[in-house]
Amino acid sequence: MKQILTGTGLVTILLLTVNACWNDTAEVPDVIGLAPDQAESEINDAGYEVDLEEIIDPNVEEARVTEQTPDAETGLEEGEFVAIRVVVPPPPVPDVIGLSQADAEAWLSEEGYEVQVSEEYEDGAELGEVLEQRPSAGSSHDPERPVQITVAGEFLSPDVQGIFALLGDADSVESTGSGCQGTRGYDDIHSGAQVVVRDESGTVLATTSLGNGTLLETGMCYFEFHVGSLPRAQFYSFEVSRRGELTYSRSELEQNDWTFEASLGSQ
Repeated sequence: MKQILTGTGLVTILLLTVNACWNDTAEVPDVIGLAPDQAESEINDAGYEVDLEEIIDPNVEEARVTEQTPDAETGLEEGEFVAIRVVVPPPPVPDVIGLSQADAEAWLSEEGYEVQVSEEYEDGAELGEVLEQRPSAGSSHDPERPVQITVAGEFLSPDVQGIFALLGDADSVESTGSGCQGTRGYDDIHSGAQVVVRDESGTVLATTSLGNGTLLETGMCYFEFHVGSLPRAQFYSFEVSRRGELTYSRSELEQNDWTFEASLGSQ
């Protein structure tokens, strides 16, 4: 308000000052193709906040901005968000060899990888210890494909086969038409007779039975049987129809291609 003295007296004149108010605006910078850190810096310097989305792409070697919203040179109020999409290479595969299976799976999962596990026995390795990984540590790997790890598992032998021969003559072996079997004092030796495999502590590892007997011209009747895989042991004892145990060391069975061979009687 101002007072002005005129010839007719004091006149009070009210002067109203109108302030034009508007929000400060600026233009969004062009950050397409820039590295994420550089893009964020330029957007912040222009007065904006950043909303960043990362997309893993196994076909790129370094992170780059591929999309932005709003487009470059768009007028936008300061303090608003500019959204950018960044494609990044997969994280390098961590080195998990020597870790436990649980720790390896947890680490790989944190890095965004699925895990495929297989087992393999290795003498001296801790049960569950990671022995191998594919791909190797430090590799760039498509996260859509699992990382394969091989861990130390329980020992399992190859399939164990057995040959049991009954030696004798007409007093101990007889034909059955489809094969042969024991007779008289050996009548417990026949197709279906039980075979038991134990370890050095007497623990039963497997049970099976004799197959059909095959009669040879020499009068010998022999039987084959299949045990399957056996767990680790220092010694393996085989017993056919409660005829007493025959024991092999693990190295002896390995040298014999995991085949048990024994005979009963004489010729």
